[in-house]
Amino acid sequence: MNYASVIVTYNRKSLLPQAIDSVLNQTVSPSKVIVVDNASTDGTDTLMKDKYSDDSKVEYIRLSENGGGSAGFYSGLQAAIKENVDWISVSDDDAIYEKDYFEKIAKQIKENPDVKAFAGTVYNNDEIETLHRRRIKNWNIISEEEISVDEYRHNFYCDLVTFVGVVFNKDLIKKVGLPEKDYFIWYDDTEYSLRVRKYTKILNVSDAKIFHKVNSSKVQGWQPNWREYYGMRNKIQTIKKHGHPYLLARAYIYLFFVKKMVGNTVKSERKGYRRYMYRSFIDGFNDGIHDRLGKNDRYLPSVKIEKD
Repeated sequence: MNYASVIVTYNRKSLLPQAIDSVLNQTVSPSKVIVVDNASTDGTDTLMKDKYSDDSKVEYIRLSENGGGSAGFYSGLQAAIKENVDWISVSDDDAIYEKDYFEKIAKQIKENPDVKAFAGTVYNNDEIETLHRRRIKNWNIISEEEISVDEYRHNFYCDLVTFVGVVFNKDLIKKVGLPEKDYFIWYDDTEYSLRVRKYTKILNVSDAKIFHKVNSSKVQGWQPNWREYYGMRNKIQTIKKHGHPYLLARAYIYLFFVKKMVGNTVKSERKGYRRYMYRSFIDGFNDGIHDRLGKNDRYLPSVKIEKD
């Protein structure tokens, strides 16, 4: 298996070396590891220079500004398809591959020559994170469901994957194109999966493990989330692109918006932040309908969320 591995990072200097080394130390070694830095401000550039500048397998790409995960994966795949490889994997800086991950993927590549996209099982500690592998329930309106833990007892096909440990054939990427770089965050991987499914099935190799080092501690109570704006906007964009027929998909977009607004009104935990959430849903809806993409300066982690 001849492959390159793309890792997108932003301000995670303490964990990034573990993510990179988990690829370099695979039983089936990569030809190249491409690290895309979304203009980190925590000294990631110095880390990469000090630790990896002499490693010919590691290529470091630092973007001039933080364009979100979507811009990172766009840039990473853009660079990777220029490499002399057959396969390309994608992951974030908090994804740690088990050492035989690509060995197990390689085995399934040989056994399934018609499949051009593979994934593994994502764990958080000892628990499977089922949100990373999903199926479409209704292709007209792109409604989806997570695949149950029971199915992970064997390999299975899925329709939607997050960019955590997915391996694409390079020729497939050339057919499908690059991810939507202007989504900023959320739904870029879902939209890309829908394009991939036009050409190939996606096989999850269930005994290939990747560990997602996210903070698993529970936040007490509901908290407002700036990402909801992008969730609304990008979901609308995805349905506009892939939902059909046109009138049914458009009707569902408006129904989805109304449900979000009603939910914000009746849920008691939203008290104190209803105005912010109304605004984020309305802005996301309007921008999604009118194809206004990219980073929105009103919705960033650095922007303080004011109470009503």
